[in-house]
Amino acid sequence: MAKGDVETYHAGGLWHNHLCGHAQVLSSHLDREDAVSAGRALAFDLRVDHIVRKITGGTAAHASYRERVSG
Repeated sequence: MAKGDVETYHAGGLWHNHLCGHAQVLSSHLDREDAVSAGRALAFDLRVDHIVRKITGGTAAHASYRERVSG
């Protein structure tokens, strides 16, 4: 994970999104799917990676949006 990547993780009964290297939570969600969708959109807009954590902490998914395809 690089500083500035978006991480989706579970804590305190909620799913959260934050930028790696920053403590501030950008969004919190009751449902994992909602959090993943919001995290993906943020990562796409910022052109960074999106890391989704399992509830146990391991990596469930990792996608890169650093380069966009023209079309």
